[in-house]
Amino acid sequence: AGEDPAPTDYVFASGKGRPLSEMAGLMLMRRMEAFADFTPHGLRSTFKDWASEQTEFPRELIEEQLAHQLGAVERAYKRGSAYERRRPMMEKWAAVCAGELPAGTTGNVVPMRQNAIR
Repeated sequence: AGEDPAPTDYVFASGKGRPLSEMAGLMLMRRMEAFADFTPHGLRSTFKDWASEQTEFPRELIEEQLAHQLGAVERAYKRGSAYERRRPMMEKWAAVCAGELPAGTTGNVVPMRQNAIR
């Protein structure tokens, strides 16, 4: 709605403010002709490849963004979410997804547009 997101906001939220289920994401993408052959997990993999290969963002920020589990020792000491440190990475990723920035050498990121939903 044009407002800055809160750290607790979801990128893909249901109408009830909860995260979309994997199946809801899959069904949404199937209805979007340009994304019918993709999966939500494929979006995560694409982000990981882009962030790891095309940027200088630290691995721990990338893993935090993907909500991957840390090893037991790291998990015992980690308390924060690094939200503000992750913001520039996600703003850059949003620009790539919108087609405002090149994806890099992979060349397989398809811009997501609001009008792609039927």
